[in-house]
Amino acid sequence: MHLEKNLHLLNKTEHEEHGTLMSHEVQSQKLERYKAFISASDIGAWEYFSETEFLWCNDIYFSLLGRDKKDYDFSGYTNIKEVLTNLLHPEDQENVRKQFTAYLKNPEGAYESYYRMKHSNGSWIWIWSRGRLLNDPNDGSNLVIIGTHVDITRHKKAEEAIQRERILLRTLIDNIPDTIYVKDIEGRKIIANRADVECIGCSSEEEVLGKTDLDLFNNDIGLRGYEDDMRMIKSGDSIINKEEYFLDASGKMRWLLTTKIPVRDERGRIIRLLGIGHDITVRKQSDEVLKKLNQDLSQQSKELSKQAEDLKKLNQQLKKQKEQELEKAIAQGKFEIASEFLHDIGNAMVGLGSHLNRINRVVDQNNLDNIKSLTVFLKNTSNTYS
Repeated sequence: MHLEKNLHLLNKTEHEEHGTLMSHEVQSQKLERYKAFISASDIGAWEYFSETEFLWCNDIYFSLLGRDKKDYDFSGYTNIKEVLTNLLHPEDQENVRKQFTAYLKNPEGAYESYYRMKHSNGSWIWIWSRGRLLNDPNDGSNLVIIGTHVDITRHKKAEEAIQRERILLRTLIDNIPDTIYVKDIEGRKIIANRADVECIGCSSEEEVLGKTDLDLFNNDIGLRGYEDDMRMIKSGDSIINKEEYFLDASGKMRWLLTTKIPVRDERGRIIRLLGIGHDITVRKQSDEVLKKLNQDLSQQSKELSKQAEDLKKLNQQLKKQKEQELEKAIAQGKFEIASEFLHDIGNAMVGLGSHLNRINRVVDQNNLDNIKSLTVFLKNTSNTYS
């Protein structure tokens, strides 16, 4: 009844502006089409009259809640509490009241609200309610608002699940030491985790969002990063484990192992760029220390090799010198032995000469010719070795 009345007012207003009046038959046809559309779309419909605070709802409005319209009284005025308020979730009642009251005070555009209502099975379902002013508020008449009532529980649960996953994912990326960020196809950051924000030298994510590497690093580092982004977005080729340096807030050089991957939509078009950076500064410093140590060891090895070669040559020289000295010693020893031998023979001859003299005296005393001959022989021999 009220829906028909309001549609009649709406049609009348429309055609009065064009200077014509629609026939009752045309209005009825339009009303029937409207009802058919509402029923076919499985959408709840409602009407609200501000003067009497009367709320009218169609059958679908209640069926979405697992209820029957016949169980509610629509014969009197001020039934909004019976029809709506008692079914609202306690946590949503105050917010719904404020939103609807605000719209009644300034009924411009569309009214829109999300809230929970109690199903007959005891569960809570999410409702998306939208409405719009039907008549002209400047004519001083009763404000009439018509609207729709849609069950969005499934979508709301999906949204809440996505939100929970987003919170979990955000908690994860914000608490790992690697830099993680997402950029649009213009190279502007749309997500940056805490590590990335700190790496850039900023204090909050808001400071880096919407900026390219050219904006964030005013040097060759920014140019290098931006050119890599544009090249990758154009070619679609990923960048995997690229070692690159940057300067932190204190100006100290740090190193990252950077990986950038293009993100594609269902049509294969690149729509985002996902980047991950693993800080390898400590490893890089260790590599430099190890490299320097290896260089020092290599130099020391060369020096030791040279010293070993010099020692080898010196050893050969000493060995040769020793051989020469040994030969000399042998020669000298032979000479000394020969000298001592000759000296001993000389001493022997001297002693033998004394014996010969005694023998001669014996010969002289005994006048033995044989002994004399022996004496002569021995004397000649002595002269030969003297």
